[in-house]
Amino acid sequence: MIITGQPAYRPSCQTQIVLHLAVQSMPIARQRAYVVLRYAETHSAVQAQQDFRRRYHRRPPCEQTIRNNFKKYQEKCKGRSGRPRTVHTLHTIATIRQALKSNPRMSARRNNIMSKSSFNRVTRLDISFHPYKI
Repeated sequence: MIITGQPAYRPSCQTQIVLHLAVQSMPIARQRAYVVLRYAETHSAVQAQQDFRRRYHRRPPCEQTIRNNFKKYQEKCKGRSGRPRTVHTLHTIATIRQALKSNPRMSARRNNIMSKSSFNRVTRLDISFHPYKI
């Protein structure tokens, strides 16, 4: 019986969330799993945001996104729908990281590794490089 107005919490579903997202090797999936699990433990989106910011040193998802993800995992016990991004593999991330170590001024447009948009997405989200114009 839930006395407070907090969302219902099912441990078996939480275990399935962790197992489902642990299989994916994308850092974004790990971050999403972390914030959803923190919300499940604390029942506070603000607390989950603060913990996320402390752990990943980046802007956390908004409160509504955290609640929606928690609700989605609670109801369906599965991750994102749709086609997974195949570029986000540990091998391609390591390849880009190595290329950027050898030449930090590498152009996203002139890279020989992958498309410009995928290159920018990986450098921004996985390697924490930020493109800029001079």
